[in-house]
Amino acid sequence: MTGIEIAAVITSVSSLVAAVGSAVGVVVSARNGRRIELVHLATNSMKDELVKVTGEQKYAEGLKHGEDNPREGRTP
Repeated sequence: MTGIEIAAVITSVSSLVAAVGSAVGVVVSARNGRRIELVHLATNSMKDELVKVTGEQKYAEGLKHGEDNPREGRTP
């Protein structure tokens, strides 16, 4: 093999390595994107449940306070 042929082989191999690396990067990125979406959905579901429960609790506390203090907050 001549020097030119060796240089061509080295260039081809390095291009192949770069292409394989890029392909692996695309696969990993897609996989991470799906996992991030799952975490996003789970986090939103937990937040929605927390808001619901907190709202129900505060409403119940307000009703109890109103029953315990029937005249408070009213103008004569």
